[in-house]
Parts: sequence; C-alpha cells; structure tokens
Amino acid sequence: MRTLVMVACAVSLAACSSPPKPPTVSGRHRIPINSPAAQEELRLQVFPQEPTAQATMWPARPPKQTVSVYFPQDVTVFRPTSAQINQLHTLLWPVPKHINVRGLTDNNCPPPGDTQVARVRALAIYNWLINQGVPASRITISYAPVKDYASNAPLSPGRVLNRRVDIEILRK
Repeated sequence: MRTLVMVACAVSLAACSSPPKPPTVSGRHRIPINSPAAQEELRLQVFPQEPTAQATMWPARPPKQTVSVYFPQDVTVFRPTSAQINQLHTLLWPVPKHINVRGLTDNNCPPPGDTQVARVRALAIYNWLINQGVPASRITISYAPVKDYASNAPLSPGRVLNRRVDIEILRK
C-alpha cells in the first residue's frame, strides 16, 4: 500500500512539472496600422480637440476677425463682462488656426511705463485665452505704447479708444 501511494505521488508530481503548451496565434485579431481607418483613429487619439466631423456644424466665418477689449487708464487686470465672455467664446470655437494679441496704450506716460502697461494687458488676455482652452502654441503676443491709434483726440474720450488689446482671430 505504501508503494502504491509513493507511485501515485511520483506520477502526480511528474505531471505537474511538464511545461504548458505554447499559445497559438491565429491572426484573426490583427489590425493593420497603415490603413486609412487606423491612421484616422490614431489622429483622433492624439488630437481629440480637433474632431473633423464637427467642423461642418459651425457656420462659415470670415478668415480674419478682430475684437478690441478696452481697459480703464492704468488698469492691467482683465475682468471680462458676461457680454465680452459670450462674444469671445463664440469667436473662439471651433479653435482658430492662430490668434494675435496686441496690447496698445494711449501714450499717456513715458514710453517705458506705457510699454509695460501694454505688455501686462496683452499677457492678461493671453492667460485668459489659455484658461479658456486655446493652445498656447496658437497665440502670438505683441505690444506697443504708440501704435495703431483708434482716435487721435488728445482728450479723455478719444484716449479711451486707444487703451485696448486687439484680439485678431485668424481662421486660415
């Protein structure tokens, strides 16, 4: 009886030590990576913010639009009103090809001070655009204290039009 138990144990241990059979590859689940469908799927995984199917849903827009955001004197913080937010959101979607942000001033103080004010205003708009989901690679900033006057009037009502940041939206 002892011999029978020893033989049974030896046989069961020998059966456990054999390696498993290797898996067989059928090729049924192969996906061609160079097919147009696979390339489109990969593109949508890499660039999900630019779906091609929704591009036709937006109405046709001019290739270039400019919006001016006006600032009070010596104010550099951008606090948009709800009307400005709505206007900018409708212009920003779908995401444009490029956006130029130009900070301008009324040339009220010496050029170094006006240059700094124009730069900080342009950066405020730039940061707001990025927070709204516009990729930073699509935004260019420029600023100048004396350039592109909207009004040459030396009085305060005319100067208000010069204290601005122009947001130029390019679609093509």
